[in-house]
Order: sequence, then structure tokens, then C-alpha cells
Amino acid sequence: RGAARTTTTVRGFTIVIDEPPERGGTDQGPTPTETFVSALCGVTTVILHRMSEKEGRTTVVHDVSAEATLDRRGVWLVEALPTPWICSRTVARITTDASDADLRRWEGLFAKHSPLHATLASSGTKVVVELVRA
Repeated sequence: RGAARTTTTVRGFTIVIDEPPERGGTDQGPTPTETFVSALCGVTTVILHRMSEKEGRTTVVHDVSAEATLDRRGVWLVEALPTPWICSRTVARITTDASDADLRRWEGLFAKHSPLHATLASSGTKVVVELVRA
């Protein structure tokens, strides 16, 4: 279905991944890299709730945003890169009864416990997670 469009099914959900027309796609879904960065938001919510629950805290996640810088030389086949993602930054706006010290500690745990953040960190990507009170 086009040079860039992929339709996949996961647990009964259909996901369309595509590229914009200027990159050979039909623009019917986010790009693979946009999908990856979006997944950082989802995993942040899950891991944050698990950390909070484990420590007997109450946490409400209001929103999560993520951005990442990609060295595009690899995807354009210019050269192979051991670390294509230069940095990632995920920010969660939350309400919680956890202390500020707890939040700083939790921020450091994402690169160890979130499978996506840990994958980035182990490849040499600078991983930043910020937990901000709403």
C-alpha cells in the first residue's frame, strides 16, 4: 500500500504507520520515528504509576509530552550510526503526594525500568525525564 505505509495489528488494534508524501508516503499515519517518540509518552505514564503505587503514593498524570533528536544520516542511508537518537526529553505534568526528592529519584529510574528509555540510554542516547507538578 505505497512505498512507506505499513499496517500492523497488535492485540486486535490496527495501527497505520506512514510517511508524508514528500518522503514517499501517503500521510495516513505517524512516521515510524513519531510512533516511537509517542510510545515514550505511553510508557512514561505506565512506569510512573507503577513507581508511585509501589511506594504507596497517589499520582495523577495530567499529560505527557516527548521530543527526541534523531541523527537522520542513518535513515537516509548516508552512514550507519551506533546511536541514531542523540537525546530524548519526556515531561510529565502530574499531581502527587510524593515529595520533590521522590520525584527527582523517580526521574532517574526511567532509564533503568522503562523498556524504551532503557533502550535509548543503553545505546548512548542522553535520556531526560522531567516530572513537573501540575
